[in-house]
Amino acid sequence: MCETKLSGEIPPEIGNLVQLESLNLRTNQLSGPIPRELGNLTKLLTLDLSENKLFGDIPPEIGNLAAKLLSLTLKNNQLSSIPPEIGNLTNLEILHVSSNELTSIPKEIGKLTNLQELMLSNNRISEFPKEIGNLVNLKLLYITDNQLSGDFPVEICNLSNLRYLELSRNHLTGELPIEFKKLDGLKVFEISDNHLSGEIPDWLAELPKLKTLKLDENYFVEPIPEPIRTKTWGHLNLDNACKPRVSHVKSAAH
Repeated sequence: MCETKLSGEIPPEIGNLVQLESLNLRTNQLSGPIPRELGNLTKLLTLDLSENKLFGDIPPEIGNLAAKLLSLTLKNNQLSSIPPEIGNLTNLEILHVSSNELTSIPKEIGKLTNLQELMLSNNRISEFPKEIGNLVNLKLLYITDNQLSGDFPVEICNLSNLRYLELSRNHLTGELPIEFKKLDGLKVFEISDNHLSGEIPDWLAELPKLKTLKLDENYFVEPIPEPIRTKTWGHLNLDNACKPRVSHVKSAAH
């Protein structure tokens, strides 16, 4: 029932479809909250409500889908929070909630140890729970266009299976931690348009599978290391990677 121009609220009677294994209502004009009755559909393998006009909190009853749910896709809505009960979905492999109005990630997300793809881009998330470091099977982490601040979240360096990491357009500061070297399976690393500083680590060029590196629009110090400049990359962007910091000291009035 995707792309069928459905409108109005999702009726609570949908909770009567207890034998349903897949529900796809993406790309419609559905509005209102996600009904709690979806928690009755305990045989669901996939749930896709993306690209609608749904708003409010994701209901805690989503945690009732723990037995079989593998994929939860809610991107491009106006949802405001993820409940702690998300941690019940221990079989979940894909969680896609980009382009909503989320401001935080519950620490219980660290219980989703089978998760392979976590997409949180284009929200208003300002904090990164340390428990994300428990997601040892994660291959893809997108959290671009948010409001993350402070030092680079070192917990990411525990994600030994990570292949794609995108953190661009946030407010991250400080230097890239040496622990980042542990991500030796990483293929794509994008952290453009942040406030990172210090030297660009030459060991980024030593990551054997890294083919895409985007460090543009940061405050690293020059020079750019020779191993970075001379390695053959699939895509390399260092434009304005070493922007000078502007002093805002006011001159004394005369």
